[in-house]
Amino acid sequence: MTGYHDNLSHDDDRILSPENKDTPSAVNIVPASEKSKQTKTYAGVAIDPSEQESVDPAALARGDNPMTVVDHLGEFRSRIIASITALFVTTAVFFGMSDYLVHYIMGPYLDTGQNLNIFTLSGGFMIRLKLAFLSSVLLCIPFIIYQGWRFVQPAVSIENKRFAKIWLISFVFLFYSGIAFVFMFIVPTAIGVFLSFIGSDMVCTISAGDYVFFVAVLCFSIGFIFEFPLLIMILTRIGVLTPSFLIRNRKYSIVIIWVTAALITPRDVLSQIMVALPLMGLYEISIVISKITVIRKKRSELLKAEREYRSAGTA
Repeated sequence: MTGYHDNLSHDDDRILSPENKDTPSAVNIVPASEKSKQTKTYAGVAIDPSEQESVDPAALARGDNPMTVVDHLGEFRSRIIASITALFVTTAVFFGMSDYLVHYIMGPYLDTGQNLNIFTLSGGFMIRLKLAFLSSVLLCIPFIIYQGWRFVQPAVSIENKRFAKIWLISFVFLFYSGIAFVFMFIVPTAIGVFLSFIGSDMVCTISAGDYVFFVAVLCFSIGFIFEFPLLIMILTRIGVLTPSFLIRNRKYSIVIIWVTAALITPRDVLSQIMVALPLMGLYEISIVISKITVIRKKRSELLKAEREYRSAGTA
């Protein structure tokens, strides 16, 4: 018996059945080719033999592991729960800091010597709750975007992941830039212009709720308008827009910009100018970004075609 096992080389592609290893006549021989069919591993992930035929190696290479619909829904739910939990927690924290929020948000108006008014018994509580929630949303935007990115990341090709990361970072930066622009320039100017129309024969009883709504609308509208260069970059990348199209239609875009500025700002010329001029600057920046995007896209296509040509020649 000992001699038999000594003659069995460690390099042999045979496996002894554990329950019959003491009986030479009961040895089960399994070829190496059959063993390799039992379990395969892609990108460090073991794939069940029944699923091996439907496995996409390219998907596994970018981290898109096979998942059922239930698994995808479960991951989506976990991302939603994480985002909602972050909103609740930060809202509670900001509510505890509501005195500071009220002083900061309403400061530009109170600096004029006027007071904001509360007309309901629960008005003070609701104002603080609204400010806490709006501050929470502004703070959690990067976290919510990150959760969304983690959910869709496996489906994004490797060559597009770098573009997507740059786009997301730019989105957050431009959005916060728009909000800062509102607080530094638009709100103080708009308050001064509006109050200038209140004569000595009128009593100023502005609601605190209306003021908070006014500031919130300005912040989110201007914040999203500042994303215009990113929208142009995406449309250029997918071939909807070209730099020549943007240049050719510049005069129409200027008209649209001024109309938009008139709609989202108070009805005074100074506020419209303060919004329209940065938007016109963003449009010119969008043209430059569109040109860069076209150049990079053509360069990427040429490199891809060159790689395919070389691989075809090698084959």
